Amino acid sequence: MGQAGTDIRLVADAKELFPWSIECKNTESWGVPSFIKQAKENQLPGTDWLVVMTKNHHEEIVVLDAEVFFDILRLMRGSKKGR
Repeated sequence: MGQAGTDIRLVADAKELFPWSIECKNTESWGVPSFIKQAKENQLPGTDWLVVMTKNHHEEIVVLDAEVFFDILRLMRGSKKGR
């Protein structure tokens, strides 16, 4: 954090297994729209943006595009059919 670009840099196999451009925020005041804007500005080609945020005495929260979330749900449902 505090560097230009994404907050977590993934390379090679890690990037293939986890194709996200991650923006991390640990702050007491949450400006979610600005967090999303920054995540989109730093989004790498071939990845989806993702924001992980927290503040003191709270659990971590993940924010991602709703369409991506629904795509993940569809994939999860598809993988359970074979069981």
